[in-house]
Amino acid sequence: MESGDFRKARSIASVRDDKFTSEQSNNTLFNQVLTRENLNIALKRVMRNNGAPGIDNVTCREFKEYLIANWQEVKQRLLCGTYQPQ
Repeated sequence: MESGDFRKARSIASVRDDKFTSEQSNNTLFNQVLTRENLNIALKRVMRNNGAPGIDNVTCREFKEYLIANWQEVKQRLLCGTYQPQ
């Protein structure tokens, strides 16, 4: 590297900072997606459109009941990256 080129090179620390900022940003967006308000809007929209059961044959009503009973656990698994769809 020429003596004047050092200013053009990015440090490893700044690359790590960019990655961290990107992950933070994605996490913030993910948290916004997982808000109760956003999920209620989405579920109501699907129910209003008479959403058909998925491949698991779970109806919208059954899914809503499942979420009411299990939401905290599902949310935690989603945030931790350990959620496995059935």
